[in-house]
This record gives sequence, structure tokens and C-alpha cells, in this order.
Amino acid sequence: MNLRRLWEEKAARNGGRTFLVFGDDRISYAEMHVRSNGVANALREHGIRKGDTVAVMLGNGAEFLYVWFGLAKLGAVMVPINTANRGDSLAYILHHSDSRLIFLDARHRATIDAVRARVPGLEHLVEVPAADASPAARAPFAAWVEGADRLKVDDELGDGDVMAINYTSGTTGPPKGAMIPHGMYPLVGAAYASWVDATPDSVIYTCLPLFHANAQGLSTAGALAADCALALGDGFSATRFWDDCRRYGAHVFNYVGGMIPILMKQPPRPDDADNPVRIAWGAAAPRDIWRAFEERFGLTIVEGYGTTEDSIPLTNLPASCRMGSIGVPTHLAEVAVVDAEDRPLAAGQVGEIVVRPRVAYSMMLGYYKMPDETLRRARNLWWHSGDLGYTDPDGYFYFVDRAKDCIRRRGENISTFDLEKVVNRHPAVLESAALGVPSDVGEEDVKIVVRCRPGTSVTAEDLVRFVEEEVPYFAVPRYVEFVDDFPKTPTERIRKHLLKEKPITDATWDRERAGYVLRRR
Repeated sequence: MNLRRLWEEKAARNGGRTFLVFGDDRISYAEMHVRSNGVANALREHGIRKGDTVAVMLGNGAEFLYVWFGLAKLGAVMVPINTANRGDSLAYILHHSDSRLIFLDARHRATIDAVRARVPGLEHLVEVPAADASPAARAPFAAWVEGADRLKVDDELGDGDVMAINYTSGTTGPPKGAMIPHGMYPLVGAAYASWVDATPDSVIYTCLPLFHANAQGLSTAGALAADCALALGDGFSATRFWDDCRRYGAHVFNYVGGMIPILMKQPPRPDDADNPVRIAWGAAAPRDIWRAFEERFGLTIVEGYGTTEDSIPLTNLPASCRMGSIGVPTHLAEVAVVDAEDRPLAAGQVGEIVVRPRVAYSMMLGYYKMPDETLRRARNLWWHSGDLGYTDPDGYFYFVDRAKDCIRRRGENISTFDLEKVVNRHPAVLESAALGVPSDVGEEDVKIVVRCRPGTSVTAEDLVRFVEEEVPYFAVPRYVEFVDDFPKTPTERIRKHLLKEKPITDATWDRERAGYVLRRR
């Protein structure tokens, strides 16, 4: 099932039923259908055809969905971009993806202008004004979404055609573009809807950004599969989270990263359990507060394990939940734990978690323009996750650590390679090492360890200010430490595991303790 055909079926079946709730706006299935048809037709008039790549740098809102579904109906390929991106990383993604056109929030125009000279293939910019902009400012994009009952597209579209290229953070190199087939999200969405017991009367709430695969493949595709409503927040706020759930009548919400401990740390309220939520879906809920969270807020946590590349191969469903585990294989995938030679390991032995599909198009097609990396990760007919884990005698899987050198902070993957590259550009820096250190809200905080050039120096605050200009706010280091030398291997690679043994020392500078305030642009 591709998204063009799926939307034709859903619009015909659900018509005036609400599909999207965002703020005070309610948009029906029929309205979403015709407005995304309008975007598809307008793109065609701008010379965009099946297979062309189009970047999308938009925040949460109906406009993102109009664009996404319009691209899917046309057969063009969406390249969703984190709205906090800028500098080298942004230029790389736009250039590497061969994006011909970009939809962007008007407030990001300066960010795009700063890198456009490095992206010669980017032919068109389409600005999407804020919801509170004047009618004159909104008119140009409004013309794109004018109702179009008929889609002016004749190209055949298959389930194996590429729908999106989702770039994942590079850990040992630049970001990699995971090619998502049309058939993947309908499959995963239907599975997700069944896992959370969604019905046409349900409301699925997410405050996660639509440029993430989580909000795309689970919340949005799940609502579409269940014929129910998607309630969309404009970001995570612990203080207003439960009020938003009540406002939207949410039955299910998705969480990532530190959301569970952050919500748990909020002052108790007498109405904590007085909310409509039945299920909280996510990953890595802290074991020590799992049951307390369920009892306090009157819901059930349902865990799933997966990545952009392999969808959701494991679930830990309530009927068979084993706390601390990441679950058992779903109907979509085979999963195993293997050693360095890809030999299966016995229960209790730690190795790499590997995945392969049971159902066609339930995983990515490969990395865009990176055949060697695709073959390396998909060797011996298994997709290698880069995660370490083990199984118990009953076949439940357990996550141990990330083999790949990537920092996970507040639901975002941060490439140490990219961060070190920026830090090393400072004139006073000789070399650096970025690493994740324990955080008081789960996941990790970012630390940068720096060796300065002989005869030079820089303060921690000045270094952070330098980095802040080139990376997303969530990747700006919290901690900075200067060293005279690094522990290294015989091949001159920094031994980061030794640095992690003493993550915070007396010599570590803490920007939060110092009162340094980030500029979130």
C-alpha cells in the first residue's frame, strides 16, 4: 500500500471525520486530502516529478502534513530536515540529497540563505508563513493548498518506490540518508495502531517533531491506519503536557528519551491521574520509575525498540511485558544477537542486535548514494543495528549499550564526528573528543574534551559560544574540559572509553552551573 492509494481510500471512507487537531484547528480527512492534492499539483507545475527530492524544513503543523502527503501523492521524495539544523550539516544534507526545492518556515530563511551558495542544485524556496501572519503574507503558500479534488498525476507508484530520505546522525562520518519505501509507514502504522489498541474514536497525541521518523511512522501513520484523529503539539513542555492531553482528549501519546523522568519530576497534582490517556508508547522507560509513573498518571507504558532504518522489530506489550526487557520480535521482523563473526549467541551472551524483515518493505531500502555503507550494515542478510544486547532463555531481548559512538540527548541523536569537526575548527583547538555523560533526566548530556594548540588558549565559555553558531542547540556541549594530552591507541585514535570512566572531574566546566544561556534560534 502506497500513500497515494491509502489517502484515496481514507478520504472516501472518513470524509468529514477529524484527522488533525492542532491548537484550535480541526482538519478533516477530506480537507487534508484535497489540500495535499493542491500541493502535489503545484509541485508538478514547478517542474517537480516522480523521484525528485524535495527538502522540508517546517515545524509541527498542518502545513507539514499538506507538503508530506502532497509529495507522496506526486511520487516525489521528501527530505525532512531538523529545524534546528544549520551550517555544514544543513548544507551537506541539502546537497547530498539532491534537493531541488525546499519548503521552509519563514523564520528559517536566513539559515537557508547562509548555505545556499553551497547547494547549487537547490532551485526553489517556498516559504510557509506562521499561522498568525497577515493574509497577504500567507497568500502565496495558501495558493498551493487550494482545494483540488483531482490529482493531476499519471505516474504509477509502487510500494517499493522511495517516499522519504530520513537523514540519521553520522557517528563515524557524515549523516546517512535512510530511504523509506512507500510501503513501510502503512505497515508500521497499522502495526502500531494494533499495539496501542487504537480505534476510530481514539486520539493519538504527539508533541514530537514531524521531521522525525517517530512522529511520521508511528503517530501519523498510526492515526491514518486506525481512521482516528492525530493531535499534534508544537513541542514538549512538561508544565503543559497533561493539560494538552486533556484538551485534546488524547488516548495515546508517544514519548522519547528523558520525557518520562522529566514528567515524573514535576510537582504532584491531585488531578495527575485525571486524564484520558490509556497508553504511553516509547522506549527506554526507566525501570526504577516505570510502575510509579503508571500508577501516578493512570496509564500503561508500552515499549517498542527500533530505528529509522528497521522500523519496530521488537515490542514489550502489556499482556506479556517483562520489565527491563525491550521485548520480543514483532510479526514484521526476525531479530537475533550475534558475535563479531555474525554467529548467533546463546542466551545471556552480549553481542550486536541484528534484524531482517519478515514482510516486504517493512525496513528501509538502503542509504541514499552510500552503497558501500548499506552493504556493510546489511552484511550476511542481517541489518546490523550497532546496538549491543542479549536475550534471556525465554527469548526476550535486553539492550546493553550503543556500539556506535553516538550521543543520545532529549530524543535527539548527536553525531560526535560532526561536533568534533566544528570544535576542531576553532583556532586554539588542536583536537577534541565529544562524549555522552550521564544526565539527571536520563539519556546523556554532551561533554567536549579539548587539547589546545601549544601557545594558545580559549575559555570554555568562548568555545561554547563558537560552537553554538554552527550546531543545533541540543548538540551544544554542557560540559567542557581541557587536557594536556589524550589517551590513544597505537593507531592514534582517542580512547574515549577511558575518558568516560571519569565523566565529570574538578576540572570540568558546566555551562548550566556557570549560568550560560543558549540562544534557541
